[in-house]
Amino acid sequence: MRRSFSALVAVIAVMALLTPSVFAVDRGKDLLQKVQTAGKLVVSTEAYYPPYSELKSDGTYEGFDIDVANEIAERLGVDVEFSPQLWSAITAGSWGGLWDISVGSMAITAARAKVLDFSRPYWYEWSDATKGHPVLARLAAAVDKRGPDDRRFMRLLNKIITDMHADGTLSRLSWKWLGADYSVVSPRPRPGK
Repeated sequence: MRRSFSALVAVIAVMALLTPSVFAVDRGKDLLQKVQTAGKLVVSTEAYYPPYSELKSDGTYEGFDIDVANEIAERLGVDVEFSPQLWSAITAGSWGGLWDISVGSMAITAARAKVLDFSRPYWYEWSDATKGHPVLARLAAAVDKRGPDDRRFMRLLNKIITDMHADGTLSRLSWKWLGADYSVVSPRPRPGK
């Protein structure tokens, strides 16, 4: 009995080593190479968060973040595929290669920066988060630090976002979906206002 248990454990161990995990991240490629080879950018999104992202009855998505993601994919020269996810899964990191990027108006925070790499912000918003004093939220795209090497991807993504700021794309999309230009930092509101 003991011998067959040991043999069973050995067989299971060999199978585990030889069978690729469905959640394994291909560390042989960097993120940019992965996206370019696949010909698509897989973007996590929330299905019901208008005006940022919303699943329409025909199965397509619309919203501010959706338009930003589509523009990023176009400038990368790839298609885009949206992958609806829970916000808690997106912000937790450890995506296991299920999607490449979050373009979800994510505020850059120290806690999130431990598990995610952030692009330069694509929009800004003042919030009343700290004892009535306005706090500037810098909202950006994010990638999983535990995924493929993202250094080349992030350099190109930051260039794309810089270009989108410079050519007015982010301003136009902000006006379209949010009714004001949040692509630039507006004057700080006074406390209590």
